Amino acid sequence: TQLFSKRISISEIRVYIEPAVTGNGFQIDLIGSDGAVIANSTFNYTFADVADPQSGSTAIERVNFKSEVKTQYALGVRVTNTGTVNMTIKKIEIDYKESGK
Repeated sequence: TQLFSKRISISEIRVYIEPAVTGNGFQIDLIGSDGAVIANSTFNYTFADVADPQSGSTAIERVNFKSEVKTQYALGVRVTNTGTVNMTIKKIEIDYKESGK
């Protein structure tokens, strides 16, 4: 869990993965200062055979989630595999800005 000197607002979460295949799925939970999941901060991905707008291929390599979570002063991330085959998450990026004291 990362502590911040001021509260932050989270606008977007990007998850970079190995090219997705049938059976891939995961859940992202944002964790607050008390160690519990923050309200409205659970995001799910399940493989669908659609084109990836970033690469133009059908093997998605980045999943974007928009967030409307209330401001926080601490933030953690929990990833749970919900698919039937293993997948690799390469990197998670979180866009945030200071939003208070």
